Amino acid sequence: MAAGIFPKVADMSISEGKERLPAISGLLRDRHGDLLQRDTTAIHYSEVTFKAIRDILFEREGFDLDSYKDKCIQRRISFRLRTSGCKNTEEYIELLNKKEEEVKKLLNALTINVTEFFRNQSTFDKLKDIVFPDIFAAKGGSGTVRIWSAGCASGEEPYTIAIILKEFFSEELKRFNIEITATDVDEGILKKAAEGHYKRDKLVGMVPGLMVRYFKEDGDKYRLSNDIKKMVSFRKEDIFQERLHREKDLIICRNLLIYFSRVKQEWVLNEFWKALNPGGFLILGRAEILVGESRKLFSSICPRERIYRK
Repeated sequence: MAAGIFPKVADMSISEGKERLPAISGLLRDRHGDLLQRDTTAIHYSEVTFKAIRDILFEREGFDLDSYKDKCIQRRISFRLRTSGCKNTEEYIELLNKKEEEVKKLLNALTINVTEFFRNQSTFDKLKDIVFPDIFAAKGGSGTVRIWSAGCASGEEPYTIAIILKEFFSEELKRFNIEITATDVDEGILKKAAEGHYKRDKLVGMVPGLMVRYFKEDGDKYRLSNDIKKMVSFRKEDIFQERLHREKDLIICRNLLIYFSRVKQEWVLNEFWKALNPGGFLILGRAEILVGESRKLFSSICPRERIYRK
């Protein structure tokens, strides 16, 4: 098949074939999508209150707020503060100290990702047409292909990669061992990812043929096939943990770096470079670019899709 093999077909369901899938529209650019509607009422975070929230998250969940941009973090904390019914930061800190459930909800608010299968289809076309053929060719007749999906959220991205491999590289899968590691800091969202159950709007970017082969209707959701699920290994991990990955052939990390400070972005990109095999590929989100020293470490393969090579 030629490039553009994943046209968006949103007018067919698995069982009925003609029921229209709802389009995803009106989502905010924030990773929260439409959950974070604009609220212009400012909440003041003193150094003391922000430190208290930061310490609670780090001690309970190992999540480091210092790595993220202040405005983004404060907006999301404010969202949880208002949602929980607290009047001010002091009340909210007290709530966090008393209820572990709210700590989990805050962590989810800070890390949640708006995603779907085959999101930004053209990126996956390049993955099929350029990246994977190159990786397999470079390894010869056999070997292990190691892939890391960083900030994987509820698993749509690594599962999309697995579907592409299963659908278009069946012969290579007989000769190569494939390791797809998907990581995120949110343990709760990783459990959901491992279950492989998705609402219909997460499948809006898939052609009906792929839906039929890899999903089954299960009530109001769609259940991913075990053949695809077993290709992906999920693990809780902070992206700022040093030197946890080595000898990767592909790292895909889309729409995560934009929430970090420039210094942290450069640190992460340098760690990606260390984690990749020579000639390995890095894919970022379209709103992200190489910064600092990393611009000298990678060559650009497809600027529009933010595909780079070590």
